[in-house]
Amino acid sequence: MTLPNIKLDWTINLSSLVSTLSFLGMCVMGWYNLKQEVAVNKATSDVKFSQIDSSFADVKAEIVSNTLDIKSDIRDLRADLRSTAKAAIVSPKY
Repeated sequence: MTLPNIKLDWTINLSSLVSTLSFLGMCVMGWYNLKQEVAVNKATSDVKFSQIDSSFADVKAEIVSNTLDIKSDIRDLRADLRSTAKAAIVSPKY
């Protein structure tokens, strides 16, 4: 069993020329459309990342502020405990 010989017609006619040019045109249009979508997505992601960065900066500033408040509260508490301990040592109540 042998395969039949296939002969291709290599002549260029109007339909093959139109279909080839339309295929190439669609490829170029698809490329530029994809390029535009990538640019839009990059701009959108840059805006989102800048918003996230600013919110992280706000959260960090708030954490630093809270930490400083906690440190001052701890210092005040230690000072109160020391003064209370000194007062208890000086005048013990039995």
